[in-house]
Amino acid sequence: QLNTGMPERADHISCECEFLCFLTRKETYALEHKNEQMLKESRKAQRLFLKNHLGRFVPSFTQSLVREAPDNFYGALGSLCFSFVLTESARYGVSLGSDRLRLRSQKITNECFTCGSGEEVIQDMCDSNCNVE
Repeated sequence: QLNTGMPERADHISCECEFLCFLTRKETYALEHKNEQMLKESRKAQRLFLKNHLGRFVPSFTQSLVREAPDNFYGALGSLCFSFVLTESARYGVSLGSDRLRLRSQKITNECFTCGSGEEVIQDMCDSNCNVE
């Protein structure tokens, strides 16, 4: 059941998957046209995107789907999504995020919505076992 008091997040999983699709199409184009520089950069972008975005929250998101809808379409879709991201992350040597990631606040502030407060970023890093580079 949708929570009408809370709108969808700006980093909706459909947007995240669409962007990864764009990057893989760019990789395919580079392969077909034997463009080594574009191939290198598109693969680098996929690796970074998986590490910092999709691979970071998918374990938690898909576990919630499977838990809430174990015997229907959404549970199956969650399992498929997790398997896909797990495979792609392994291909690029990227560790997945925690399966217990907390959602950040949706409150609109003057801060960048992708970063959150310093305290939230530190907590998120600890929750997902990320290393600061």
